Amino acid sequence: MEHSICINGNSFPAENKEMATELFSDALHGVLDLNSGNDKFIFHLDSNDEGLKDFELSDNFTFENFCDEMISVDADLALFLLEAEDKSPVLDHIDSDMLEEISEYSFYIKDEAVDDNCDIYSITWSLSGILLSLPTESKWSSSEIQLNRTKDGEYINEDVSIFNISEYKHGEEIYSKINSFSLQDVCSNHILHTSFIEWYDSLSSENKHRVSDKLLLACKRSFSGGEPLFKTLTDGIREVRFSAYAGGAIRILFKHIKEGQQAILVGFIKKSNLDGYETNIELAGTRYTEVCA
Repeated sequence: MEHSICINGNSFPAENKEMATELFSDALHGVLDLNSGNDKFIFHLDSNDEGLKDFELSDNFTFENFCDEMISVDADLALFLLEAEDKSPVLDHIDSDMLEEISEYSFYIKDEAVDDNCDIYSITWSLSGILLSLPTESKWSSSEIQLNRTKDGEYINEDVSIFNISEYKHGEEIYSKINSFSLQDVCSNHILHTSFIEWYDSLSSENKHRVSDKLLLACKRSFSGGEPLFKTLTDGIREVRFSAYAGGAIRILFKHIKEGQQAILVGFIKKSNLDGYETNIELAGTRYTEVCA
């Protein structure tokens, strides 16, 4: 599985080099605990022109300095950092569909003052990523951070959350949550066509994670709303829409059955603008008839 690790600049810098080394090392060991075998880790830093190697963990102590010190202090962690991929600045590495998704909402931590850089919360949420923080404030002390959001300046009355690692123990907690996810539990009020479940089971771990995140959000929003998450197609069929891992876009076609219940019918990954729509809309109609028979 690929893990998108998003550096939470709001929690930096630490008071001094010693504190930065201790806290950052502990958090990174939590990240390591997500590895179930040959997982891939990608670091993302939201900055205008600063690369991750120049990011300051404390005054005059950079990420690169930290990596150099780990070679003689913690060889396993040094090797992990050497093998991890750096996609910073993050906005240089995302496509237009995801940029639209990131730009739709403004996020902030529930019941807390607004941070200097709230975009990192939008980025983490859109990437189905994990925030990497230092526990410099109590709001970074949990493995899951509750967020509120606004759209066009208007408050949206719903909570969303992102995973966060600031301590070693958070890695184990998140690993357990990711691997205990049940599609049927999340969509318990709705009808899942058996072929949709088979399609979901065939996905890569990365895309399963993205589908589960967006379906959880769709359920919270009662499958109502407009773009970019939802779009109305034809014959009462609507779609949940979001970016796929490794390119393309995931589309999940559904149709209303009765109050509070949707039929989730078709999932597919499209590579171009109209790719797969004609066939899959027709298939969704056929499956809807089967579900309602």
